[in-house]
Amino acid sequence: MKHWIGTWSASPMNVWPGDAVLYGFHRQTVRQVVRVSTGGERLRLRLSNEYGASPIRIGAATVALAAKDGAVDAGSIRQVTFGGERQTDLAPGAPLLSDVVDLAVPDLGQIAISLYFPDFAPIETYHYEAQQTAYISEIGDFAGAAELPVQQTSTSTALRK
Repeated sequence: MKHWIGTWSASPMNVWPGDAVLYGFHRQTVRQVVRVSTGGERLRLRLSNEYGASPIRIGAATVALAAKDGAVDAGSIRQVTFGGERQTDLAPGAPLLSDVVDLAVPDLGQIAISLYFPDFAPIETYHYEAQQTAYISEIGDFAGAAELPVQQTSTSTALRK
């Protein structure tokens, strides 16, 4: 019998004064690289807005095998959908689970999750010490791009809204 297992996560945290996280994202793409423990042939993403006060619009989402410095293997880019839709709202106080994505990921492999925020997306739920670099683009939807035009980086898991 096949079943889903958790292979990577970061505990959602609320933002405390003085945490020095970014204020938010506006018409930007955020790409976070994560290392999975157990690989597989398919995956699902669980995003969180558990401490958020308002919905956050996701204009596009992709997942791919990670390359260096925020780039991805172009042949591995997969569109992520939510209830069959490419765009969705991440409801306040709740998590969101993606549809199944067919992508072969090896054990201890690295994947890059890219989210485009077409509106302002405040950071209200995040994880303080990601121990991994997130890449934040210039203005624009670069979720499907192999190379991300990086404007800045962060080591907090701030995209876990």
